[in-house]
Amino acid sequence: MKKSLGLLCFMFLSSTAQAGYSISAGFGKNFTNSVQTEENLKIELEDDSHFTVSFDRTIDNARYGFFYSATELDMKDQTNKQVEMQYLLFQSAIEVPLANRVVSFVGAQIGANHVSTDFADSDTYFTSGL
Repeated sequence: MKKSLGLLCFMFLSSTAQAGYSISAGFGKNFTNSVQTEENLKIELEDDSHFTVSFDRTIDNARYGFFYSATELDMKDQTNKQVEMQYLLFQSAIEVPLANRVVSFVGAQIGANHVSTDFADSDTYFTSGL
């Protein structure tokens, strides 16, 4: 199954840092999800929530580490069929100050997306992000 996933998420995030390491956990909302099968059948998925956790090494104004995310989505036309996606990525980013005590990050991710369904074989795909 080929993956075509547009992801817009509103995320609530909690993090902690100790001696150059950071652990962040959060949850958010997925929008505009779809997957495409090898037969070029596009399957639209319902919007749903996702969970994330990140383990990072922080150095000055940068960080690198691992990111994990999981979500389980229903098909729009057949709510009895589900698609579960799990991402495991290596990521790196630099801090971009936005305001006093408000920091954003700009970076890149590379890793794997494991897709499993209750109606087709599971598979793992290469994934990347900015």
